[in-house]
Amino acid sequence: CKTCYTRHRRRGDLALVRIVGNDVARFWSHVNQNGEWPAAATMASGGDRCWVWTSTRDRTGYGRLKVAGKNVAAHRFSYELLIAPIPEGLEIDHLCRNRACVNPQHLEPVTGTVNILRGVGFSALNARKTHCPQGHEYTEENTYSRARNPNGRECRRCINARDAAVSLGLRPPAPLRTHC
Repeated sequence: CKTCYTRHRRRGDLALVRIVGNDVARFWSHVNQNGEWPAAATMASGGDRCWVWTSTRDRTGYGRLKVAGKNVAAHRFSYELLIAPIPEGLEIDHLCRNRACVNPQHLEPVTGTVNILRGVGFSALNARKTHCPQGHEYTEENTYSRARNPNGRECRRCINARDAAVSLGLRPPAPLRTHC
């Protein structure tokens, strides 16, 4: 159908690609199963080594492979070849945090939000914060979300202190600046 074809063209999914023996053999010829051991802190389960993709990688470090003339992600190919098709709306998360890894035991289909929050980007780091820069705990009662930025949050105690200083004609306390 058109939806499947569009998904295939946009994301390189394998649902419409006929995998032939040559593609599988070529895949295995580029896999080093004696890769590094993942850090214990990053692995939720499993104790086996990363299978490192040794061929072409994109600029972000993910392995790439041509299957039936279509450029696909090596980790997605590995998961679909050895485990099951990736469910609609999910993406593959590397539990080992090694983007070149194609070991299906280190891969898990998750939503985009879960994948981002498991990472080390600004969104993930800020979501893990439990206290504001002034040390006040982020609780449901003490957290405010602005309409212009519903995903952001501010400490109500800090907002109240700033508003009180402004109403008294005092300069509001400068917020403690951090790198993020």
